[in-house]
Amino acid sequence: EPHHSKYNFAVPSQTYIMDRVLTEISSLAYNSEDNTFITTEDENGHYYILDGNDFSIQEDVKFFKKGDYESVEIVGNHIIIAKNNGTLYFYDRTTKETQTFKNNLKSENNIEGLCFLKSDQVLLLACKGQPLEKANGQQNMKCVYAFDIQKKILRPKPFLTITDDALVKIVTNSYVNETKTQLKKYINRAKEFAPSAIAI
Repeated sequence: EPHHSKYNFAVPSQTYIMDRVLTEISSLAYNSEDNTFITTEDENGHYYILDGNDFSIQEDVKFFKKGDYESVEIVGNHIIIAKNNGTLYFYDRTTKETQTFKNNLKSENNIEGLCFLKSDQVLLLACKGQPLEKANGQQNMKCVYAFDIQKKILRPKPFLTITDDALVKIVTNSYVNETKTQLKKYINRAKEFAPSAIAI
């Protein structure tokens, strides 16, 4: 079944002008406790607390040195930031210290998305690049991996796999009335699927 959103993405209901320091926002997380947003600027090793009403910067926090940071999540007292190579940075808001956790993911896996699955107590890491187990001929799929937040280890088996074949099937079933040329365009786009974010 094709999914129809209630949102009109072509016409935003509100537009905000961001501070010029935020030249490449790579993620956004909402803190319902104080109606703020947390964001990272892609390269500088800082995270920013933004006002929930006008998106002005309330606080600028350096958590680590420069690097390619892709996603941010709030879990309890920690701000957790994922680097594109899978390294996770846990910034403790009380002690103002950052702990680093490396795992089997590398730059070729290209982590872009991060979110917290409370029911399983895991962080979900969405790979824009290749899966960990690329040796078994599984290049035509994208994977989401689970990082156990208690044990601080990455589970080796994917939490979720999204294959090109499954996406092509959904596209083909969703656009039965399209011309063959247009359908082929949609299918090619589906085959290029590379998740850049994940949320629950």
